[in-house]
Amino acid sequence: MKIFRKIIPLILCIILFASGCGGNSKAKLSERGFLRMKYLLDGVTSADETYKIVQGQLDDGKSLDLTDCDISISKPLIVNNQNIFGGKIRYVGTEKAPILKISGKCSVTHTQLYSCCEALDVNEGEYVGIWLSNEKGTVTEGTVIDSVSFSDTGTCIYAPADVDSAVCGMTVENIRAMGLFRGIDIRAKNCNNNYFSNIYIDYVTNVVKNTFNFEAKYAYDNIQPADSAFYLKNCNNTTIKQLNVEHIHVKRPIVFENCDNLNITTLHIEGVSTALDDCGYMNISNTSGKIGAITVLWSRVYNKNASIISLGDADAASNELEIETIHVRGINDPASAEGSEGEIKTVVRGIANGIGASFKFMRRSAECKNQYFVTINNYAPFTFQNDREQYEDFVSDTQTITFKKIGELPAGGTTAERPTKRLCAGYTKYYDTTLGQSLLWDGKTWSKVN
Repeated sequence: MKIFRKIIPLILCIILFASGCGGNSKAKLSERGFLRMKYLLDGVTSADETYKIVQGQLDDGKSLDLTDCDISISKPLIVNNQNIFGGKIRYVGTEKAPILKISGKCSVTHTQLYSCCEALDVNEGEYVGIWLSNEKGTVTEGTVIDSVSFSDTGTCIYAPADVDSAVCGMTVENIRAMGLFRGIDIRAKNCNNNYFSNIYIDYVTNVVKNTFNFEAKYAYDNIQPADSAFYLKNCNNTTIKQLNVEHIHVKRPIVFENCDNLNITTLHIEGVSTALDDCGYMNISNTSGKIGAITVLWSRVYNKNASIISLGDADAASNELEIETIHVRGINDPASAEGSEGEIKTVVRGIANGIGASFKFMRRSAECKNQYFVTINNYAPFTFQNDREQYEDFVSDTQTITFKKIGELPAGGTTAERPTKRLCAGYTKYYDTTLGQSLLWDGKTWSKVN
């Protein structure tokens, strides 16, 4: 039996090799019409010459295999109904231009993209990694961006607001995005039915040399803060499976605007801070949908009126957000004596300490239009240093947000055992065994249910 177990992996390797996987993958690329670029670019050192060779092949309609290539280009590559696989592409031009501008049905896979962005004042649309649309049109259904890493880009993946239907039916997965202005930013009109999976965005700061997160507020006083890590606008029927946003200091870390039928399975937020007051880690407006799980770890409060989720306007009828589980840990740190001198002066410590008292789990201004309904099926806080009360309250704007549920509460018990935290007006029910009566919380008191 032991010998048989040792033989199984060897047999599997032989089968995979014989079937064309593993060592025969490059042959498959050739069979699929990819042009092997390594030998065409061998010995070419000029970025201008490299650009001419690569763009020339693209202009001839070729898909490119850049395996084992590390190239520098002086101008953006225009890709239309073509595929790029492997290699490293570095943009070293003098303009603040993109690396790739794609249109039609394309795939960009297993590639590393680098720009020459070193400015402290990067603006929207500068030094983009992949620009979704070009002179030949917009991106069409079936486009795939897979296993791509971005570094030193202004924005990693970008669709500008002045383009209609820049991308529909696109798949973006297995992404490592490090940008100085934004991570993924899609705000063109009617960008529907897109799929994101395993997106990891970190160190979006708009500074070349990253400093510790606690230094952010006073270290960046004279620098325009980065805008956002993940920004979607006008994107209906969007599916996101595993989005990680970590170790960033931006104006609004995550933004969803005008995104109907949003479906997120897992969202992980860690070490995040907002650069502006009145912002949330997630900023959502005119958007309805479901989120499977939100995890927020070690994200200290820097600014007034910060929140985990900041809700804006709803549409003319109403919007509804359902969250299956929200888990928080380390957003309340009353140990203000710890840390460096700069940290002590900068960090707003604690949900209920100092100006940190303005922190709310969910916030919505009284000026916002129409109704927003929120359901949180499970609430799982991790507390320490005797601060359970700050978490149990789940302090939120209940006057402007209609909560249907905030985690599990006892369904029944005696009068003395009635829950007192996280009650939702018009929705929280309790069967009082002392009275033998079903009760409904109306926002001020328990009323009998007829």
